[in-house]
Amino acid sequence: MAIGCGLPGLLLVVFSVTLGLQNSRAAVIYQSYALPLGINTLGRDGGRGPGYIIEGTRYTFDWRAAPYSFDFDGNGSVDLTISGNGRTSFTTSMFVTQHGSNQVWSVAEGFAGLDFGSHALALLGGSTLGSGLYSENPMVGWHNEDDTQGFSILMEAISGSPVSGTFFPRTLFEQKYLGFRFERDGGLHYGWMALSAYAFYGDEIYVYSWAYESEPDTALVVGQVPEPTVQALQGLGTGFAMRRRRR
Repeated sequence: MAIGCGLPGLLLVVFSVTLGLQNSRAAVIYQSYALPLGINTLGRDGGRGPGYIIEGTRYTFDWRAAPYSFDFDGNGSVDLTISGNGRTSFTTSMFVTQHGSNQVWSVAEGFAGLDFGSHALALLGGSTLGSGLYSENPMVGWHNEDDTQGFSILMEAISGSPVSGTFFPRTLFEQKYLGFRFERDGGLHYGWMALSAYAFYGDEIYVYSWAYESEPDTALVVGQVPEPTVQALQGLGTGFAMRRRRR
């Protein structure tokens, strides 16, 4: 099982940005993949294959076989895992598993006490993600393995045709946002993950980036890429100057 944070061989762009003076400890931790992770259930792993060529444009991915796990804060504990059941069955799907108290924003499925898991809901870019996120529908909210069998469907297909899941793209490689929150040191940290898909088979999903708020119970903006502060840029300049002097 692969761990998706600090994995050797991946080209990553990482920013840790301090926000405002009101809470100097709050920072958005952001990670972007130079080559999107192409998580699939077809057995491809570790390669950066040809990807797809569509209308003369090459789309290349860093293929990773499911299940693929993410450790957002790098503490050695798995936070979320993206899995799938393969294309060999009549029904194919990609889903996200929440571990322990970790949760994703989703709609619970089931009736009369029967639990059928949940379907992850795509969040709108630019919306606020935090403890204030609320729905009047009692089935919509933060769900985890305690109340939805531990998984949330991202997309599901029957005989190659999409039947459910909000992460099927409406346009080519359209990015949608998964909302999650994970527990660390007794506090809940909110975050988002940018996902997309290509085929309608339900067995491949692509991860472009993710971000979370380092301060517990603190909101962040979905899809917003943090900008380095003046202090951070000055620090980078100082680092380059020191390297030049050493040379």
